[in-house]
Amino acid sequence: MIRNFFLSKPIAFKLYFYLVRAFRGDKVRLPAKGDQLYFDGYPRSGNTYDVGLISDLVPGLVWAHHLHSEAALKIALKLGIKTVVIIRNPLQAVSSFIYTKNKAATTEEIEALVQRYTKYYSFVKEKMNDLTLLSFESLTNNTAGFVTQVFSVLELESGLSQQQLNNSILNYRHRMKLAEKNKTTESSSLPNKERDIFKGKIEDEVLNSKSFEAASGLFNELTSRII
Repeated sequence: MIRNFFLSKPIAFKLYFYLVRAFRGDKVRLPAKGDQLYFDGYPRSGNTYDVGLISDLVPGLVWAHHLHSEAALKIALKLGIKTVVIIRNPLQAVSSFIYTKNKAATTEEIEALVQRYTKYYSFVKEKMNDLTLLSFESLTNNTAGFVTQVFSVLELESGLSQQQLNNSILNYRHRMKLAEKNKTTESSSLPNKERDIFKGKIEDEVLNSKSFEAASGLFNELTSRII
């Protein structure tokens, strides 16, 4: 409950951010006046991959990204910053997040993560007219189309032909794979066999959480409204 308070209230989140996250050296920052974009989503929804790819394709973009909180969304929207939120199936997102944080998550911890998913995207649902919602599936199945949608939000022309865009994406993927080799499987932003095996074991526990039905229903409703 305390965590939800800090993640949902802008003033409390700013206090937490500057006393905790900034102090420990996190590279992310809060949305600020003059930003061209704010990009966010529930953890393990492709945030890191997207941020790297967009940074690669739009050098010099002034933006903030993946703070995973309603508070940061509220700050961005109040400042009039163009905002993109990515959504992933709660079963996959929560299972993957558990792997990165605590492989031995208790029933209570799993329930708290599913509730956090529901609370976050409930706020996104309230603000659907003020932001752009994109799906994790579109990122994985049609990355070029996903990127084109982000360019549309930014009201920018990529200046690239379809072939050049595809080549840029392939080049980024190759460089990311090389960089990810030095990371542990828990911290890697790319799919890996060990994580997939773990997720297969934990998924039943996520499915059986008391809040999963609400999270799944919210996911289906939101994805049905993505243009």
